[in-house]
Amino acid sequence: MTQLDAPSFYRLFGNISITSGVREFADRHECHWWVTDLAAYSLDIEANFQVWQLEVQGSYGRMSCVSDAGQPPLKVVDRILTDMVEGVHSLWLIRNPGVRDLILLPDEY
Repeated sequence: MTQLDAPSFYRLFGNISITSGVREFADRHECHWWVTDLAAYSLDIEANFQVWQLEVQGSYGRMSCVSDAGQPPLKVVDRILTDMVEGVHSLWLIRNPGVRDLILLPDEY
């Protein structure tokens, strides 16, 4: 990654930041609520690497977190109503003790 295409970081709250890609994703899909909920729920999870998914079918969505592929969910939250685009959407959270926690898109890693 060159300096010109390096992502910018935006403080969400506390010690949690998001990348410019997450900010653009949330703006485009009008889902800042998901990013904020993910950040809040992540505070109760000790895993340093968290994969968060939002599975949407119709107006129903389910948010879940795992620490790695094939592992049981660390957190599951049902959302009765959402206007997110149907499909499976993913965000990652990387915990950096002493620095900051970062929420990013998988392709930003």
